[in-house]
Amino acid sequence: MTLIKSEQLRGLRRDPRTGEKVGAMKIKGKGGKPQIVTMSTGTYLALRDRLKCGEFKLVGSTYRRSLERAAEAMGERYSGSHGLRHSFAQQRLGEIERGGATHEYAKFIVSRLMGHNRLDITETYLK
Repeated sequence: MTLIKSEQLRGLRRDPRTGEKVGAMKIKGKGGKPQIVTMSTGTYLALRDRLKCGEFKLVGSTYRRSLERAAEAMGERYSGSHGLRHSFAQQRLGEIERGGATHEYAKFIVSRLMGHNRLDITETYLK
């Protein structure tokens, strides 16, 4: 189970790489490492509104079923959360490169955004 609380929200801000407005939230990543993650403004505002009613609990089995249904509705093959991480890594890499970064620097940034300390871990998501 994952629990999200309103004090984790960090507000709306400009993404330093794309200039787009995004929502930010503080999480505990692997090994309890603090990390700031971003999301679309719409997702952030919906989460903020939901948190006005209390904590948001995300149960693993419910999440998986929802993800499976969403993939089916979109005509996509279900591949779990790692499929989302692959998509994120590849999309973000392209955005950062289009912003003027070199391929190697873009990989470094994506690695940090994914909470990785080693570039070789991130590279598996870029294949």
